Amino acid sequence: MAQLLGAATLEEAAALCKREPGLLAFTTEDLQSKLENLAAALSSPGDVRPSAQLVRLAPTILLLSPYTISAQVAAIASLLQLPAHAAGDLVLKTPRLLTQQPRAMSENLKGLAAELGIARESASVLCTQQPSLLILSNNMLKQRIMSLANAMDVPPAKVKELVAQKPGLLTKDIVAVKKALEAARKSGDLPPKQ
Repeated sequence: MAQLLGAATLEEAAALCKREPGLLAFTTEDLQSKLENLAAALSSPGDVRPSAQLVRLAPTILLLSPYTISAQVAAIASLLQLPAHAAGDLVLKTPRLLTQQPRAMSENLKGLAAELGIARESASVLCTQQPSLLILSNNMLKQRIMSLANAMDVPPAKVKELVAQKPGLLTKDIVAVKKALEAARKSGDLPPKQ
């Protein structure tokens, strides 16, 4: 199991099994087959390394059926108007996309576009850069923008402008943002807070 999943040590494989005890039910052949099916569903048939990496991040994914995974990847591809292999790459970056309802992701995408005041197509591009944005509900998005505005001591409209350029900003820890800003002010890289 450790080799198939790319685990460096038996301890790492044991930690995966502890996170998802269902993995213990798989034989080596079952696991190999599941990884191959996952690779095919993610549009990377023949190469199980990305699938193994995904399983290390989110071991529960091996318990999903290949049909469920394929359908979810297809829904993401359709939503963002991407080829299936590109949607598969987004899932590799953000495994939680496999657990989201397509309707919820669609609403989140619409909410992102509306909140930032940009076209849906532009919001789709932001989501390809930062796939976790598809998981942010409209309420969570608004809270993140307000929290960032407070932390940065700028109006929410300025945060929205920044997010449209750097979508990863929405995923940053607010405390870390505050600390980075304080450090930049202390070093003179930013003007003092007024």
